[in-house]
Order: sequence, then structure tokens, then C-alpha cells
Amino acid sequence: MQPPRSDETEKAFEHVDDFEFATLRRKLARFAADSVTTLKNAQPKFPAGINNRAAMNWKLLLSISDLANGPWPERAREAAERLTRSGQQPSDGKRLLAALQAMFIETGKIEITSEDIVAELCRNPLDIWATYNKGGKITQRQIAVLLDAFDVHPVSLHLTKRKDFSRQGYKLSQFTDPFSRYVPEDPIIQSPTKTSSTKQRSAKKTKRKHSRRKR
Repeated sequence: MQPPRSDETEKAFEHVDDFEFATLRRKLARFAADSVTTLKNAQPKFPAGINNRAAMNWKLLLSISDLANGPWPERAREAAERLTRSGQQPSDGKRLLAALQAMFIETGKIEITSEDIVAELCRNPLDIWATYNKGGKITQRQIAVLLDAFDVHPVSLHLTKRKDFSRQGYKLSQFTDPFSRYVPEDPIIQSPTKTSSTKQRSAKKTKRKHSRRKR
């Protein structure tokens, strides 16, 4: 329903409890009484992606649609998928996880300092992180607070051989569980160092095979 223009007027809806409403109420009451046991024990099939709280919210409605049969089961599930998807907006914490996953992949690092994370996140001035702190760049403290929800905390990184020099940051190994749970679309299967070493071993095997064939 579109909002009215300034030159239009709205007429208030006046509820009238007429014969049609009374008949509809009686039919619904009869349906509820006749179907209470069936609906109570119903185990409807949920569309992909609808689980936990969303599934509980849709359980009765999908059960009723199954009982009504006809086109209603399909239409109800289409509505459930559409409405659930439109209401799901990733939290700042999940957005940060996705950004960090991409950062680990692109840089090939297994350790990144908090300072470098801020710099990488804010490279694009149009990204949310560039204005996250009341119009300014996201801070290391704010990153730590967001990651705390996933039980990930900053640790001391020893980036040089100097034992007395360390900086706060994060290791790729800390994100194994959060990435697999909250960023499942493009998970990191193994660390970049392992991936590169595996590729190097595969390349060496291929070279040996070629050299044997030439002999």
C-alpha cells in the first residue's frame, strides 16, 4: 500500500462485525477445534535456510498450509523463504568475519596485526568500516568487541626474532570455527602457507613425471 500524496486524503478503516465476519469466525473456530491434535503433532518440511527461531515461527503456518493442501503448501513455503530472506541482514560481527576471511586469503598471511586490519578495512572510504566510529575509522578496540562475540580475542604476535617486540593482532587459526559457522559460503579449508606448499609439491611431482617421459 502506497502512502498518500499531500493532495490525497485517507479514509479511516471502520471495523464492522457483520454476518460475513461472524461466519468466518465460526469456520475458523471449527477448523481449530477439529485440527488441534493434527497441528500439534505436525512436522512440516521447512525450506532450506529456515531453522531455529525462524522455523518455530513458521511451523504452525506451514502445518496449516499442508492441512489445507492444494496450492497452499507451495505458496506458504515461497512466502516463508521470501520474508525470511528479506528480514535477514548480516550483523556487523558477521560482516567483519567475512572481511577478515577475505583479508587472510588475499594477503596469504596467517597472522595480521590489529593495526594492519584497521588499515585494510578502511582502504575503501565508501565501506562501512571507514565511517564506523561516529564518522571515523573503526578502532582496534571496536574490532576486539565485535570479535568477542565469536570468542576470538587479540593475542600477542611476534613478527620478528626480537623476543621483546610484539604487537597485538589475530592468527588465522583462531578463526577456524567462526569462519566455518558464520561464513560457510567460501570457507578457508587450510592455511595459505599449507596451500602454497601443497601446490609446490604438486608442481615438483608434475616436473618429475615430464622428465621421466622425456627419458
